[in-house]
Amino acid sequence: HTHIINLQQPEEEIIASMAQPVRNCYRNYHKKGVTIHQSQNLEDIKYFLELIHEVAKRTGMSPHPDSYFHKQAGSLLPSKDASFWYATYDNKVIATALFFDSKTTRIYAHAAANSTPEYRKLNAGTALLTEAIIDAKHRQMEKVDLYGIAPENAPKNHPWAGFTKFKRSFGGEDIYSGSTWELPLKPLQYWLYRAYQTIRK
Repeated sequence: HTHIINLQQPEEEIIASMAQPVRNCYRNYHKKGVTIHQSQNLEDIKYFLELIHEVAKRTGMSPHPDSYFHKQAGSLLPSKDASFWYATYDNKVIATALFFDSKTTRIYAHAAANSTPEYRKLNAGTALLTEAIIDAKHRQMEKVDLYGIAPENAPKNHPWAGFTKFKRSFGGEDIYSGSTWELPLKPLQYWLYRAYQTIRK
């Protein structure tokens, strides 16, 4: 189950299809002192990992080991098939994401944000993702894949309900695949293989 944003339409229509709070954030985030950065420097993974660990500590989730992200980024950044995006406020990184790119598709692979009240109200993660979507449009990609969402007709208390609502607020449509499943025996290698296959298309 994933959520796709069609970029084969005018930029104004892409923005108009987003929820009003998302549009307002996109138009005004810079007035709040938030700056969005894009990087293909592997050293910037430190910002990403710091926030991933902060989210894990706050929520109790078990993130992938750092080596998992290092291998993903290290494999795809040199060929410019991946990029880190991060948002700063007062020179502090408060939101970050790792995207994978093919000629036609930008994949929203991993993301994390600082959730302390001071930073949460800035909605930096929303601004970051909106900028990444518009950037993909400018690069003449066909779509942005926001990746995993809750299953169709999932209850409101589904563990993925929160970020599913977040992803849907950017417009686009849910895509539900059939009942065929693949069980990877080596998850990291499988993920890199899938990313590579997507990028080749």
